[in-house]
Order: sequence, then C-alpha cells, then structure tokens
Amino acid sequence: MVALAPIRDEFHVSRRRAAVIAVTIVTALGIPSALSFTSMGLTIGGKPFLDVMDQIAGSGVVLVAGIVGAALIAWMLPGDRLVRAINAPSQRLGPIMFSSRWIISVGRYLPLATAALLLLTYLI
Repeated sequence: MVALAPIRDEFHVSRRRAAVIAVTIVTALGIPSALSFTSMGLTIGGKPFLDVMDQIAGSGVVLVAGIVGAALIAWMLPGDRLVRAINAPSQRLGPIMFSSRWIISVGRYLPLATAALLLLTYLI
C-alpha cells in the first residue's frame, strides 16, 4: 500500500494499475540483483549489480536526502526564524546563542559544500 499511494497520486491511475507498475519496477530491479551473485555474475563496472544498487539507493540516497533537507530548511526559512529555532533553549544545555550571520551562513553553505565534496569523492 505504501508504494502504491505515490504512484496513484502522481500518475492518476487505478489501484490495480499502480500495483502493476510497482511490481514491474521491483521485478526489473530484483531480477538483475538476484542474478548478480549467481554463475551469471551480472556486474556493472566490475561490481555486482546488487552492490551498485545498494550504493546508489542505500547510502547515496540517504546522504543526499539529508543534505538537501538541511539546505532547504536553511534557504527556505527566513533568517530570523532560523536563528530563533536554533537558539531556542534546550532543557539539557540551557540557552546557547549563535550569531545570526554565522549560523545562517553555515546552514546555507555547508550542505552545498558537503554535497560537492560527496559528489567529488563519488566520482573519483
């Protein structure tokens, strides 16, 4: 059900057609993954297909989603609201005050620099 909802919403299709689309996608990715550790040894660039898919969909997507999420929050929230949210007192640490220019700069540019660094290390 969870996989069907976005397909139904995005493509405006029936539940049955969404199920067929989801099964087709899973099968198209599942068969090569299953064959990557058999005598057929399906590989991409010398790595088993399953390992490549795990690298892309597992760690890669999680890192990119976190970085993009952090950047979007910093760029979309007005600066004063962002600083207020970050400077809110913590029950454990008490109030910790950050300079508004510093925290806005770090929040906006550090995710972009991190994404560039990750892309560079991924390509090398």
